[in-house]
Formats: sequence, structure tokens, C-alpha cells
Amino acid sequence: MVSVPLSQNGVNYAFAEILPASISGTVYYDYDRNGVYGPNDFGIAHVMVMLTGTDDLGQTVSLTP
Repeated sequence: MVSVPLSQNGVNYAFAEILPASISGTVYYDYDRNGVYGPNDFGIAHVMVMLTGTDDLGQTVSLTP
């Protein structure tokens, strides 16, 4: 909670609603090298994806499914 005294301005505050996030996609061999998953391309099975970085609270993230 932020209290702003009467007749004062609240400045330099950053408020945001943080919505849930998700990651999705397909790992594939781009046979025709056009950068688009198409009928000539094929998926690659059993690929492990690791999510790393920093969350909205500044905490280190390192996750694998």
C-alpha cells in the first residue's frame, strides 16, 4: 500500500498486474531453411528445454520440465 499525503503527488511509482505466463512451441529441423515450420520440416523428439534468467522479483530462475 502506498499512502500519498493530501495535496501531494505520488511520482516514480511503478504498478503492474503480473499475469501468468506460459511457453510453448515446436522443436524441428528446418529442412528448407525458411524459418517457418512447414510440410517439408520434421519435429525432433525428446528435446530438453531449460528456462533460465531472473523473475519479476529479481530471483534467479533455472527450471526444466
